[in-house]
Amino acid sequence: MGAIFNVVTFNENEASAVEDLFDDLVNSGRGLVLRSGSDSIKFPDIGKVVYTLRHHPLSSQGNVVAATALAQLFSEMAESEWRDRSYFIFYGCAGTTDQSVKNSVFLVGSVTYASLGTVDLFQKPALENPDACAIPEKVTLKNKWLVHTDPREVDPLPQVGFPLVLGTGAMDLCAVTGLPQAQTVATDKVIKVGLCANPPTPMLSGPPHRVYSKDDWSYRQALDCIKSFNTAPLLIDMESYGIGRIAKALALQQRTVILRVVTDALADHTGSDTYQRACLRGARNSIMAVVMALIERGRMASNGP
Repeated sequence: MGAIFNVVTFNENEASAVEDLFDDLVNSGRGLVLRSGSDSIKFPDIGKVVYTLRHHPLSSQGNVVAATALAQLFSEMAESEWRDRSYFIFYGCAGTTDQSVKNSVFLVGSVTYASLGTVDLFQKPALENPDACAIPEKVTLKNKWLVHTDPREVDPLPQVGFPLVLGTGAMDLCAVTGLPQAQTVATDKVIKVGLCANPPTPMLSGPPHRVYSKDDWSYRQALDCIKSFNTAPLLIDMESYGIGRIAKALALQQRTVILRVVTDALADHTGSDTYQRACLRGARNSIMAVVMALIERGRMASNGP
């Protein structure tokens, strides 16, 4: 019995790109791919093993909502199936702080969550006019959830890594597929700001880790700090942290891959729904690059050294 490759999407444009991919495969004219219901296709008799490609359009955006939808998906599948036979490939869009990588495709190696903070008023309303509805709001992030701080109150939320992309697992997907690695900031907001001119400076550079003065950071400061975590390009999305925490909780990190297509640059947010759809459709073959790499890895593992 062959592996099952579950392709998961979260919005309509992503889902449409996957459906186009399925149509491409079935209509390739080589008779190697067959439809199996409305959401699946099969690769029959490849090395006497049948592989299944399934699409799960969850229509759920935001890290908490995405994680909830994933939990529901797992509850509807037999545990023996998702634990032993399945890979999960998440295909979707992302923003970037770097205009030069727009319309590029990346494999996500690690993800950091940037959401917990404070919403306040830019200025306090006058006593004679206490209605603050018209006063602009100021949104900041508590840096204690992102980095180690002094004074220390809590440990920062853990960064989540994906071994197949980082090369610390059963294979190095970046090397095999030729797709580059990125790091991701997961938020629950649409961000239209870029990096700041003066990034936060640590009080201590470590080891074991950098320590920053406890503070409220702007999103620009947070993005700049996270970008310094490693040299991989920085992407921004709304689901990767929820995906990563579910995968970690279920010990599925070795079977989880996140593909991100960069469809807009934050500070130059000129992307449109039509452009996003076109980018996702144009990069859809990257899904099969990952699938075929995982199939080949499985063959090698079953044949032994």
